[in-house]
Amino acid sequence: MDNSFLDGGIENLEMVKLKLQEENQKQELYNAAEANIKAKQKELDIQKKYVTDKIAGTTKERRAELKKQQDELVDAAAKDLKEAERKRKEAKAEAVSERMKNETAELVAQNEGFKKANSELFRSNKVPAFCNTEFYYSLFAPKTGKNFVFFIITVVITLGLIPNVVCLLIKSDQLILKILIYLAIVIFFAAIYFIVFATTRGKGKGAIIEQGRMNMDQIEANTKEIKRIQRGIKSDKDESLYGLEGFDEEISNFQSTLETKVADRDAALKVFDEETAVAIKEEIEKENQPIIEQMETEMNEMQADLDGQKAEVVNLEEEISTSYGAFLGKKNMNAERIDKMISLMKEGKAETIMQALDVLNGEMK
Repeated sequence: MDNSFLDGGIENLEMVKLKLQEENQKQELYNAAEANIKAKQKELDIQKKYVTDKIAGTTKERRAELKKQQDELVDAAAKDLKEAERKRKEAKAEAVSERMKNETAELVAQNEGFKKANSELFRSNKVPAFCNTEFYYSLFAPKTGKNFVFFIITVVITLGLIPNVVCLLIKSDQLILKILIYLAIVIFFAAIYFIVFATTRGKGKGAIIEQGRMNMDQIEANTKEIKRIQRGIKSDKDESLYGLEGFDEEISNFQSTLETKVADRDAALKVFDEETAVAIKEEIEKENQPIIEQMETEMNEMQADLDGQKAEVVNLEEEISTSYGAFLGKKNMNAERIDKMISLMKEGKAETIMQALDVLNGEMK
């Protein structure tokens, strides 16, 4: 097309206007098609995500079910083993207790004999039963280190702690009063001590108490020997005396069962991870593949149609730009400007498109 286009009249502008309308229509159709394909792509993505999530969820759920079942079998085996170990422990404790009872029976019997002898000795000689106690011997006939320690503690409490506490509780500033009270308490405890000593040690009772003391010493010696024997039995690593072989065999069997159950669980989970999970994935993909393939086919068809529409839009744009835009200028390539030029020509203010452009641009009145 040459400059004869600019010499043309309204029919040329109407032709441009039709081309622009055609371009707008094709662009709108292209935009709608592009929106549709984006929506379809979103649907396809959602469907693929659904498949992916279903594979992950189903695999996780079935693996958890399998693990729970296997764990229950392992826990049952572990419980059986624990119960067998508990029974063995109780049986050993009972056997050890029986052994200690048997090996200390003679010493225990001797102690019972000494206790009865002391009771009879003190009763027949009219010596207070109070004298047949560790407390009495510690205060009035200390002999062992433990007796002397108890004696010293008792002296500190009765002659030191108690008087001082009483003096502190007295609300008086008179020192002489507190001293007198302190001495009174000391004399009181000392008097009690000497009265008990004189009463229980006089008139031949001292020999009885000494005889009782000998029996008490023997009881203490036997008690120490009993504890030594008990410690030796408890620390003895040789369990052959207790008849625990049946328990050991049962525990060994339960241990083997537990190890087997653990190995079975690990093997089952490995098979699931390597084979079952793959089968689940393939099953779900196969189930949903027709839907995805159909959507992808529709997508490809829509894309091909969209590409064709785009080519039409581009070709029309090039045609309009080459055939009309080069003459009218970019700013005049719209319906509003063209309608103004048509109006100018209809009103007689311009005879050609060139004149209409000049008037529109203010170059001509």
